[in-house]
Amino acid sequence: MQAVRSGLSVRSVVAGITSAAMVLVSVAVAPSAVADSTPPPGTPATVTADPLPTVQIDGVVWDQQIRGGTVYAGGEFTTARPAGSAPGQDTVSRTNILRYSLTTGELDAAWAPQANAQVMDVALSPDGSRVYVGGSFTNIAGVNRYRIAAFNATTGALITSFNAQLDGRVETIATYGDAVYVGGAFTAANGQPRFKTAAFSATNGALLPWNPVLVDGTVFGVEVSPDGSKVALGGSFTSVNGSNSPGYGLAFVDSTTGATLPMPANSVLRDGGTSGAIYGMDGDADNLYVIGYTWGRSGGTLEGVGAIRWTDGEITWVKDCHGDSYDVYAAADVIYSASHTHFCGNIGSLPQTDPTADWTYYRATAVTKAATGTVGREGLGYTNFEGQPAPTVLNWFPEIDAGSYTGQNQGPWTVGGDAAQGYVVYGGEFTRVNATNQQGIVRFATTDKAPNLVGPKFHNEDFPIVARSIASGTVRLSWQANADYDSEALTYRVIRDGVGATPAYIGTHGSQIWHRPVMGFTDTGLEPGSTHTYRVSVVDAFGNYATSDTITVTADGSGSLGAYASKVLADGASHYWRLSEAAGPAVKDWAASNDGTAGAGVTFGAAGAVGDGNTGLDLSQALSSRVLSSRVELSPRPFTLEAWVKAAPGERGRVLGFGSATTMTGTSQNRDRTLYIDESGRFNFVVRPNDYRVITSPNGYQDNQWHHVVATMSFTEGTRLYVDGQLVASRTDATVARNFWGYWSVGSDTLQNFPNRPTTDYFAGQVDEVAVYPASLSSDAVHDHYLRGTGAFNASPTASFTSTSDNLDLQVDGSGSTDPDGTIASYAWEF
Repeated sequence: MQAVRSGLSVRSVVAGITSAAMVLVSVAVAPSAVADSTPPPGTPATVTADPLPTVQIDGVVWDQQIRGGTVYAGGEFTTARPAGSAPGQDTVSRTNILRYSLTTGELDAAWAPQANAQVMDVALSPDGSRVYVGGSFTNIAGVNRYRIAAFNATTGALITSFNAQLDGRVETIATYGDAVYVGGAFTAANGQPRFKTAAFSATNGALLPWNPVLVDGTVFGVEVSPDGSKVALGGSFTSVNGSNSPGYGLAFVDSTTGATLPMPANSVLRDGGTSGAIYGMDGDADNLYVIGYTWGRSGGTLEGVGAIRWTDGEITWVKDCHGDSYDVYAAADVIYSASHTHFCGNIGSLPQTDPTADWTYYRATAVTKAATGTVGREGLGYTNFEGQPAPTVLNWFPEIDAGSYTGQNQGPWTVGGDAAQGYVVYGGEFTRVNATNQQGIVRFATTDKAPNLVGPKFHNEDFPIVARSIASGTVRLSWQANADYDSEALTYRVIRDGVGATPAYIGTHGSQIWHRPVMGFTDTGLEPGSTHTYRVSVVDAFGNYATSDTITVTADGSGSLGAYASKVLADGASHYWRLSEAAGPAVKDWAASNDGTAGAGVTFGAAGAVGDGNTGLDLSQALSSRVLSSRVELSPRPFTLEAWVKAAPGERGRVLGFGSATTMTGTSQNRDRTLYIDESGRFNFVVRPNDYRVITSPNGYQDNQWHHVVATMSFTEGTRLYVDGQLVASRTDATVARNFWGYWSVGSDTLQNFPNRPTTDYFAGQVDEVAVYPASLSSDAVHDHYLRGTGAFNASPTASFTSTSDNLDLQVDGSGSTDPDGTIASYAWEF
């Protein structure tokens, strides 16, 4: 496994419930079975995100290799110091290479071969008796050795009988049998012409005949197949043995003759030339794993990880993530990578936000070895891997910062480990891990070896709750889900009226650091006018917890919620604008705290849609005819939009959506998740990650009647449009939407360039009961809402809850059901 090398310019675009209370909960629903250090059955476990104390260095680590209980680290550095020591303190001389204990992280004080230039790669012999190092050095352990050397793995002594020589930098080493394969930037080996690849005898360093023909670029990765018949090459080259397919940055060659072997995957996974490269590789019994980069999206196709079958060279899966990747490590059923990943939305994971300055980077990530789904359509202008098999991105996101040593503002450059011993090691130029000072090297371990101290991230003022009385004797609490670097399933407790009180609510829900939807709880049966305190605590499987501040609220609301409103809250609305105010401009969010403000073109008091005595809004054909939410937030994915809409003949325009406009008279430069009525009276729903992906009802609805309209997006089903409880349009390729910080609004905003754009963007008509959900409502749930809104739902169900470590189901008359992939089922949630 290899990493980006010093001096190269490589960048992507970035330089239990009490009887007195009824619980109605908004939940976080993950896109698929997402794992972590305590995963649900059948899903692989990662190491924890606890950064274990490890020796530190003052530069950059390019590669690490584990042999037994010892880790060998090579790079470009001059000193080492213990964990916890500040830069410049307690240092000892270590020039470009060191070794340390895998179990304690402590430096080996007796081994200091002091290479006179950087060490780029470390590899073991097949039997583990030798450690090979390669790089730019010409002297190591006090002996002249030209860019490659071998050490006894037990004694640490230089093996003098191995004396291979190269005239340029060695980037990568792989071994099989008696052969030592190398790749790099050299042109001669043992005085004989060898361009970027060579092979030596392990016995004495004699040059072997193996000599694939490359004419350009650098070889960054070499890996040998388990049976020894194939050697995989990766780098910035554009052809191998006269072929560029395979051969463009990636190829299989015969391990003896060097002849090119079939690799169909190279027709899809292609990084090479001056603006791209396959950086590194790792392998297991089944697959070769490759990682790469492209510069300006022109140097190739892959910025994530590709898994390629050894047997036939076909793609096993593509981790279609954006952000250059530097190294990959195959640890049994989990594949770890080092990168500056900023988007995995095409495979149902972390979003990318706009603008570029707001991107969040995930420098250590993990995915399943198994393919679990397919890649969705690309929407940001990168290579479209749509339809390729894809793994699941696991819930493991240790926070590693960017260092400054190389001038490239990166964090980890290399990842390795020992699956049998339960360790994963990262190296690079980072200085902090999870806000702890730890420079250049860090270890992670499985739960039986780690302290398991990483818990919910947000505390007190960073984990705020909002409480308000929304009906007589009824209080609604809301909060944004917490998150944990290595535990998706977190248990929440709502404590009413002080420490020691029986929790008013207990439930386990899933969230990720990148997916923290608004959650809620409706506390009913309170004495009208009584005052209560509330706080929320959240705990992971290891007992690590966080608590919110305490909030005080008086249950002084009036009236009742009604069957429809109760169901909206029960099914997980993160925002719910009932639009029932007698006058504006303030508009209350009944689910949370994102209240809205109405513009001058809005008229309150129109007869409502759902027959519970609440009123709705009349909108006029004016730019100021909108209700704009007050709090900026990150656009949700997956999600559901819901509203009741009434349009007379000729009334058309934007009904609701998400945009960047901040004032009543401004229009949104960024706009997405938009519902509107076209000139023919048809409902249209658009998401636009890059292009405009529209679904349109076949019929028009300008009939002066209330219609229940729901639009959903999920990772597997794409977008769906429902009218009056029935599915009327859908498309499966719209699984990604634009991600940016913005505001929800009801009514006017620009529809410039939207498909089926009406002659006016500003809707004149009536709107009522607008809700937003952080997941995709199922067809059954949509139909249920429609029936309740029209008064056709006459059942009187009894609600009960089942809470486990990996799901929370709300069952009604025993009819609970669940849907995966970000879908809220009729009466259940799964994550």
